[in-house]
Amino acid sequence: MIRRNLEQGVEEELKALIEKDYSTISGGKMREMFASPSYG
Repeated sequence: MIRRNLEQGVEEELKALIEKDYSTISGGKMREMFASPSYG
């Protein structure tokens, strides 16, 4: 459970970073895809 919460926190931080620094990546689904560990 702790690991899942940690992964979710990291994923949210990555989405925020992508939104801020890589504004050319538009759309929530695209940011989610880049941030999600399940796509790697």
